[in-house]
Amino acid sequence: MALQMTSAGLFGVAGQSGLASAGTNFYWFPLVNCDYGPMEGQDNLPPEIGGAALTRGRFKTGIVMGGNVDIVPRLQDRIAWLLWGAIGYISTHTDQAIAQVIAGAGANVGVNTHQFYFDTTDEFETKYFTTHKVLPHSTPASEVGEIGMDNRITNLTIAATPASVATMRFGMLGRATADPAWVKDPDGADWVATYDDEDSFMVTSCTGSVEIEGTEYDTGAVTVTLMNNLLPPAQGRKIGSGHPIDYPVLSRSLVIATTCFVADYDLYMQTFSGAAAPVVDAGWSCTPYSGDFDVILESDAAVTGAATAVNYQMRMRTTQNNVNFMARPIVLVPNQPVVFQLIGNVQNPDSGNPFDFYIHNESTYGAWGT
Repeated sequence: MALQMTSAGLFGVAGQSGLASAGTNFYWFPLVNCDYGPMEGQDNLPPEIGGAALTRGRFKTGIVMGGNVDIVPRLQDRIAWLLWGAIGYISTHTDQAIAQVIAGAGANVGVNTHQFYFDTTDEFETKYFTTHKVLPHSTPASEVGEIGMDNRITNLTIAATPASVATMRFGMLGRATADPAWVKDPDGADWVATYDDEDSFMVTSCTGSVEIEGTEYDTGAVTVTLMNNLLPPAQGRKIGSGHPIDYPVLSRSLVIATTCFVADYDLYMQTFSGAAAPVVDAGWSCTPYSGDFDVILESDAAVTGAATAVNYQMRMRTTQNNVNFMARPIVLVPNQPVVFQLIGNVQNPDSGNPFDFYIHNESTYGAWGT
């Protein structure tokens, strides 16, 4: 029996117009890792009196689609569908780069900035996806296609480390389609993969920055993680079906974690004192240290068709002084530089967006799912 290799596997998503309305316009992603797929629950009968040491039976509790997908995101096109679906709302600024949108002035014909934030009419709004995953086989007729519907993104992390490319992990939770949730020998237009411009990935060796309260710090790693806390599947099932009805969003969080090289201990101490004071002898305060962060990640590739040369870029920032920072204990390791990890939790501000994600490219986007 020949070994089946994973290199021919595929994963794609299509936006849905609403619950239980299958998407048809699929966007495919080259994969670093994919553990998303059908997951069924099983349980034992409860303990019963009668002298048996083992359970007298076992039953299935239901089936869901779920798991995580790791990719190297390209900024040209389809990454916007993941950000839009996870965050909830998109606003496009035509013929402006990110810096021009933030400044409120300037133009660059051929460059479009896409701004993602919570929908102001419903902060719990996220989008639904249909998913296709191909399990490869050397014999095409033996391939299996797994199909999921009504998926919401549960978590989305952008991670950057030096001398590497930025990566993205996103998790999904959804329902299997009508049983069975898979097809043998998947084919047709819905199962044909095409990919973005391969050059628009983000490189961290030459460009990029992390700022806290307007000061750029030397950082060895940074992650930005959006969490959408969904209703657990067991609480969304009805009698007579193993499929949850839906996964409404219960709460959300945005966390930035960065590893800073120590030049001095001011920022480290400020997290304990709760104030921006450049002294190391400040006492501990009950007030969290609050401020803003600004993370810029960039591609080495220039935006095609831009009137003025500019590289593809992603930027994540807050402007409402609404990030509470906390430092983790400094670990001293022999023959290593001194670093500390800073965790920032984004809070809901009195007004305005709690945060903004931006990407700029030459793309335009239609209605959700198109």
